[in-house]
Amino acid sequence: MKDFEFYSAPKNANLKFYKLHDLDPKYLKDVAELLAEEWEARTAAGRMRVLEESKNSLPIHFALLDLDEAIGHIKLSRCLGDENAFYAESVIVSKSRRGQGLGTVIMRLSERYISEYLAPEAEKARMVLSTLDSAKFYQKIGYEPCYPMTKTKHSPMSEMYIRQSRLVTQEKTFITKYKGQDQYWLHKLLF
Repeated sequence: MKDFEFYSAPKNANLKFYKLHDLDPKYLKDVAELLAEEWEARTAAGRMRVLEESKNSLPIHFALLDLDEAIGHIKLSRCLGDENAFYAESVIVSKSRRGQGLGTVIMRLSERYISEYLAPEAEKARMVLSTLDSAKFYQKIGYEPCYPMTKTKHSPMSEMYIRQSRLVTQEKTFITKYKGQDQYWLHKLLF
């Protein structure tokens, strides 16, 4: 397996995509603030604890940097019951940088990471996500409706993963409810 250092974003030499746990700890705070810009529900300390869980074996948090500024984030986890499915969450671009194609850059670089590092041998690896308000964006970049999935931080070979997988029931719908809002489930096959 190749060693992942970072990906340069196509067409922009200043953009770099790093695993958060490989960066200087100052970026944890920067990314926590970026996430708080969008979602205020979690305390700063709680958000920092979640970001500190980033590791090579999943969950992995990634930061999109423009020079030394954190401008984007995504977290990848494993999905229960499908070892070739990876759940994307907390996909965010700084409010001041939206509309510049950076969300697409984050998604493309995440897809590439899955294909090259997490599931290089898989014929049907896929990225799964849910969204309350961005379904049109994801559909525009190739994501299609799918059934809901459950994320986990456990390895498919672990006893906990196996036990949890037996408990998962698959809802036969593409839209679920989250706090009274429609939550859209989408996925993309990665070849």
